[in-house]
Amino acid sequence: MMGDTLICTLGLAPAVVTECLQELLCRGVRIGRVVCIYSSGAKPSFKILEYVFKRRFGVIELVGEEFELDDIRSDQDSLAFRRKVAEVIERERSAGREIHLCISGGRKTMGFDALLVAQAMGVRHVYHVVSEEHRGPTLFSALQDQFSVDDLLKRAESEEGVDALLLDICDPRHFRYYVIDIPIPDISVEERERMKQALGI
Repeated sequence: MMGDTLICTLGLAPAVVTECLQELLCRGVRIGRVVCIYSSGAKPSFKILEYVFKRRFGVIELVGEEFELDDIRSDQDSLAFRRKVAEVIERERSAGREIHLCISGGRKTMGFDALLVAQAMGVRHVYHVVSEEHRGPTLFSALQDQFSVDDLLKRAESEEGVDALLLDICDPRHFRYYVIDIPIPDISVEERERMKQALGI
């Protein structure tokens, strides 16, 4: 059984991915694959997730879809991002996987754009993570001020304290968080096609 795909927008807080994943697994959703869409500026977050997935979610495949720009600063950047989200949804669907989408990571425009693409493409399972504590993202930012992520990952191989710290950044057991289901109105095929055209996807 290959399981469903969880597609996540990703920014500077990698914990939103593990929080959403853990909650869906607790709900009995069979996630077999997680795809993170991120700008080049958020690559350190994906590297941390790669480490955490190997140690904590070994049976679940993690895939990175790096967005070519370092950030989203224009209408054209948003358009390119929407097309990337649509491409990933289409690819995962073509492989016969049910799609779940977490829109919490990255710039607010990334979440808005991903939500609109989801509606235009008929994705029904969309989530937003709300965390009451910011220890994970704050800790990750503080670490990045002191060390490169590559250096931290290398040190984690031999230093137990660094290993524990990296795992702690993305450990949803340490945070109070909520995964909110976003209701997606069911619209006709014709309306979806009009939306796709308007969104440029």
